Amino acid sequence: AFFFPNMYTNDEGNTIIKFKSPDALTEWKFMALAHTKDLKTGSIIHNIKAKKELMILPNQPRFVRQGDEINFTVKLVNFTDKDLTAELKIEFFDAISMRAVSINIDDAVDKLDIKANSSEAYSWKLKIPENLSMLTYRVTASTDKFSDGEENSIPVLSNRILITETLPMWVNPNEKRSYKFDGFSDKFNKSESLKPYKYTIELTSNPVWYAIQALPYLSQLTEQ
Repeated sequence: AFFFPNMYTNDEGNTIIKFKSPDALTEWKFMALAHTKDLKTGSIIHNIKAKKELMILPNQPRFVRQGDEINFTVKLVNFTDKDLTAELKIEFFDAISMRAVSINIDDAVDKLDIKANSSEAYSWKLKIPENLSMLTYRVTASTDKFSDGEENSIPVLSNRILITETLPMWVNPNEKRSYKFDGFSDKFNKSESLKPYKYTIELTSNPVWYAIQALPYLSQLTEQ
């Protein structure tokens, strides 16, 4: 970052450098060089922290899975010389539609006491819904004078694996046959998370065509 400072001098001959830092809560290395007409030089290097009096720092996971039960943890930092009582609030939204999402948490709004120049941690228990692909959280902390907040999105991965089961059915002309597909039967599928997705029936008079479709090279030759 490059600053364009305003420089002032006071009655004691000191130079005051006033500037506006970029919009980022981080640490900057301030470096200055001064020189005189006879090439006398002086320099200074100083680290400057851009911070707020009250800051909330979420410790969100990189991703979650559908149905997960996790603890969403935040750290609240008080940079003032006085004890503060902050009100914490957390909200969740569907990142696609930005509709509010219920995540079965207790005390979505709570108060936390933070001592002067110290930090405190707080966490919420939540359960990730099943029908989301991206979850947006919004967490805020506020007092009578200070406030801070953050909004971000977390990918929601599916905890399911798509499994395809097939059953070949051969029927000759003028013939009737009965087939039983055990993949549909509860007798063989004991999983409580099983959820049918799609049923497909394909019919062809020449089964050899399926073998040709499985070989892209031969398929292209056939089309030519």
